Amino acid sequence: MKIVLYDGLDLKHRYHDKGQDIPDTDIQAITKRYEQCLRDGYAVTPEPPSSPQPKRGRPKRGKTLSLLDRLRDRLRDRKVEALRFLNHQHIPWSNNQAERDIRPMKIEQKVSGGFRTEPGAVEFCRIRSYLSTTTKNGIDPCDAVAMALAGQP
Repeated sequence: MKIVLYDGLDLKHRYHDKGQDIPDTDIQAITKRYEQCLRDGYAVTPEPPSSPQPKRGRPKRGKTLSLLDRLRDRLRDRKVEALRFLNHQHIPWSNNQAERDIRPMKIEQKVSGGFRTEPGAVEFCRIRSYLSTTTKNGIDPCDAVAMALAGQP
């Protein structure tokens, strides 16, 4: 599965970086390989043994089966969501940037135990959002703060 997804990333770079759409034949080939990986994963991963004492809730399935289940939900077609980056140029291949953007907020909550007031949390979010946006646009954070204080954000 890892190889399939990285092959999709290669296609994204090859076509989307040039402003082109990925050909449907390439998308279909990646989709078929994705589906085959799921089938192969289920074929080689045994179901966990059932416990003699029935417990409440769903039985534990292990990391591999949990990942396979998440990638192929029987109620929803997760394949479309997992491979959406192939069909849309503006959708990133991974969500790492989004996770990096919220990490400072979670660290602040963990270190200090949370924010004292809601306005304080709102101000923290505004400042973090501003600094994150300027960094993504290639502006040094110190320069961004100086421009904001000078009234020229």
